[in-house]
Amino acid sequence: MLAVWAALRAFHIYLPFAAAGLVLALMNVANILPLWPGNVGLLQAAIALPLVGYGVRYAHGFAYGIVWGAQTRSV
Repeated sequence: MLAVWAALRAFHIYLPFAAAGLVLALMNVANILPLWPGNVGLLQAAIALPLVGYGVRYAHGFAYGIVWGAQTRSV
């Protein structure tokens, strides 16, 4: 959860720690229920949609999701 929160701050998305927990929970749900290989697009939407509720533009949240997905798959 700390990694999600730190990455949000790197994208200049300054939200409370609880928002990082919500994003992490929805990312895990998206990964548990794969609809297609890699969940490309679904993971990014699962990240962007809760951020919209905090006033973050959908495109900014989706871009964060793209970078998060690339960062976690490159290990």
